[in-house]
Amino acid sequence: MKALSICFILRQLSFRAAALVATLFLIGPAPVFATDWSEIANSQHSLKNLGSEFYIDVPLAPVEGARLVLFNKDAAKRLGLEIPEDPAALEKMILKNFALFVNKEHPTTHMMATYYLDSGKKEPGGALGDGRAVWTGESRSGNFGVDFVLKGIGPTPLAWENHSDSGHKDGLQSMTEAIHSFIHSEANFRNGLDSTVDLAVIEIPQQKLNKYTGKMENATITLRAGDQLRVAHLSYHADNPENFKKIFNYAMKREFGINDDIREFMKKFTVNLAEESARYFDLHAVHGSPTHGNRTLRGATIDMGTFRYLDANHQQYSYLFKRLKYKNQTDHFKMSLDKILYLSETAQLISRKTSKEISSSSEKIFQETYENTLKDIWLGRLGLTEVQMQGLSPQLKDEFYKATLALYQDEAISNTELSGQKVTRTAFFDVRSIFQNVLTNIATNAATSNLIVKSREWQNSSLKAKVFFDKISGGQFVGPLHMHKLANFKKVAMEVIQSLELSPVEWYQLYTRSKAANHSKREVPVDEIFFNKEKEVAALIESKKSFLEISKVALDSSEDLVDTVPERRSQPQGYQLMKGVQQSLGGIRCEKIFAL
Repeated sequence: MKALSICFILRQLSFRAAALVATLFLIGPAPVFATDWSEIANSQHSLKNLGSEFYIDVPLAPVEGARLVLFNKDAAKRLGLEIPEDPAALEKMILKNFALFVNKEHPTTHMMATYYLDSGKKEPGGALGDGRAVWTGESRSGNFGVDFVLKGIGPTPLAWENHSDSGHKDGLQSMTEAIHSFIHSEANFRNGLDSTVDLAVIEIPQQKLNKYTGKMENATITLRAGDQLRVAHLSYHADNPENFKKIFNYAMKREFGINDDIREFMKKFTVNLAEESARYFDLHAVHGSPTHGNRTLRGATIDMGTFRYLDANHQQYSYLFKRLKYKNQTDHFKMSLDKILYLSETAQLISRKTSKEISSSSEKIFQETYENTLKDIWLGRLGLTEVQMQGLSPQLKDEFYKATLALYQDEAISNTELSGQKVTRTAFFDVRSIFQNVLTNIATNAATSNLIVKSREWQNSSLKAKVFFDKISGGQFVGPLHMHKLANFKKVAMEVIQSLELSPVEWYQLYTRSKAANHSKREVPVDEIFFNKEKEVAALIESKKSFLEISKVALDSSEDLVDTVPERRSQPQGYQLMKGVQQSLGGIRCEKIFAL
């Protein structure tokens, strides 16, 4: 019995419910849906039913000398795939089905590459679709489907042959890119983001230039699973109204079960996109190449090669060759809404008037969903359960959202130097640390300035202001405007907690939940996006360690990037009930707090 993909299911749930479901599937034995390896490697896919105008067959043959270097066992189990107990048998099966490379002279099989338009013009030699990838198969439940794709199989007929950079047309994937994507795709799942997940990485005996280091390294093939139907698929067919309508209707049914109703599609797509954008903002997540080719028609994310997690809300952080800034990322998400409507107009699917109407309503839906999602996430970080959130007044939720947003958006007053590199202004506050400590601060009636704990390299600079200093612990200084924002956050957080009328037991439960989030192992926001643990994984691969040993280190690295707040947490050893909870005009005070 097949069911929907995990990401699709999670997208339909609230943030806190999704986090709980994700946790259960990560640790529980039951798969989200059942399939088998032969099904995802048979080169069959429902998109082929639309006709040959939508894909091209790519000739492939096995790669001699390939070896399995990374395998995501947890992801395979979530997909319901049976895993041979013998590691040698598992590697043999993976290589037999997926160690494939373009071979025009002696092909043994063919798989499809799809047409989409993400860069340049629709012309011979341009970027016309899957330039280094093929779709190996599909797992379906009714209209819904999960795609399986091989990336790095050599140049397909759709490769960007006219590009001046050979790295864009050789069809290869570097080892560095594959490791980075493997680690971040699993971190995204655990963080509740909707993105593809890398199941396996295969090393092949070809060399690829790493443009970040300038060194040659072994090339790789990645097997990934998830939604692969991109906004850019619509772009390619916008000049042919008949084909555009075919693929758009296919997408509506496949992503949301909708029959030829663009208004309803846009509502659902907008909600998904806004929720995803809010999670990106809260998690300090950045997609280094946020093109329409890397956004699916469900609002999900494709291609984790340049994805990264920042250690705070560094608004001035720039990416995509310094052309984009992190503070504008939410607007970049919204561009997908405008793009779909523009393409629908171009293809004569809707009128200009209808497009404007849908655009106006989509903007309202996006903003409302975005803010409500962040309210729930941040109240969850404070430790509230979903039931407790529902009991808060809309006005108090709005005040908490605004107070928290002010902390996230606060910046240092000057540039700083991190790990020997000059960077633009960093965030001022480490908001995660504040979330983890605010209840202790309130309970002990401590000074607001004690909420600022130096835990990041960039705080050496951000905690120093040039005028009107307020001295705080540790010899650091904070200007009055920053302190005003922090004091207001504490005040509103106190009002939220007071409104709950908690018993001592409930207070302790709130306290433990608020302490659960963790992002302490993220590295500082310098230009280098490949962090130290990835280099450790690369060294293990180079030293020919087993894929089991390498995969464990890689997946442990994924966990370093995870900071979702669990719904429940087991009581720590030596647990004692906090006593003497008092409520006063100054807030809630606990005479004794026992450390976790």
